[in-house]
Amino acid sequence: MDVALEIREQLDTKDGEWSKKDDELRWLETENHGLREQLCDLHDAVAERDVALAKLHEAKKQLTERDATSTELEKLTKQLTESGALA
Repeated sequence: MDVALEIREQLDTKDGEWSKKDDELRWLETENHGLREQLCDLHDAVAERDVALAKLHEAKKQLTERDATSTELEKLTKQLTESGALA
């Protein structure tokens, strides 16, 4: 009977260890899920940032073109004024 009791104690110990491992696995799965959600949020934020940067780049390009047009207009106005065409 001592052998049966010893085997039962070993099985109880193993059951406890397995239960603990199962709890650890559930915790890790929960953590993994949370990290995946954070990764998705970061991915979305990066995509939004990329769109904003593209819009900013386009606006900068338009301002540069507008400045170049303004400079050209000033040159033409000056030339016309100097030539006497504008009085």
